[in-house]
Amino acid sequence: MGFRARPRLLLSSTSLNLGSGDETVASNTILALSNAGGSMVNWAAQVDETWLQITPQKGSIPSGQHMSAIVAATRSNLVPGTYTASILFTSNTGQISLKVRMTVIALQASHKAIMLLSTATLSYIGPRGEPSQMPR
Repeated sequence: MGFRARPRLLLSSTSLNLGSGDETVASNTILALSNAGGSMVNWAAQVDETWLQITPQKGSIPSGQHMSAIVAATRSNLVPGTYTASILFTSNTGQISLKVRMTVIALQASHKAIMLLSTATLSYIGPRGEPSQMPR
């Protein structure tokens, strides 16, 4: 039997800075995940703040291959300031914590009106103040 190197999960960055913007600005970046060892790496990611998302949240990477994940932040409903969070990657090779940082700046009075919608959590109030059901 030949020697087979253990799988090894590597990330393209040791930390991410998603920059600054007002509450109308969402930011995202691509993070590369690689398997620098032998056999398959199975991984899952968990964020510790609601303003931070990663897609996909889990995956498998064959030996010598890589894949991309999108790390995104939304600033809506956040007060101005600097925010930090972590993404914890857990795999069959161990754990890696990735620090993420972003800054929210004040919305300027001269800013044009804007409406933010999230299709994943869209709800509204119907007539008589009751929650309305979307037609199916």
